[in-house]
Amino acid sequence: EVDVVMFQVDGTPFKSPKETFIFDDINSTWIYNSPLSWGSIMSRQLYNVDDKVAIQFRVNIIPKREVVADPEKFASPSKVSNVIL
Repeated sequence: EVDVVMFQVDGTPFKSPKETFIFDDINSTWIYNSPLSWGSIMSRQLYNVDDKVAIQFRVNIIPKREVVADPEKFASPSKVSNVIL
């Protein structure tokens, strides 16, 4: 799932609807199509602050296969410590 949020100069968020994409050997590229024109995004009064546009992409990756954690990969290298990283 991809969730996109753009922030206006006053901090007001403009959220695009969440979209679900399937990535595999055939579909490996995702292109963001803004519901707004780039001209309105780049206009100073809407989204442009000091020549920067803030667009936040939140990507939630859901694996096709179940992922099994390997505790050995996350255990502290020191046998004296019981800290798990």
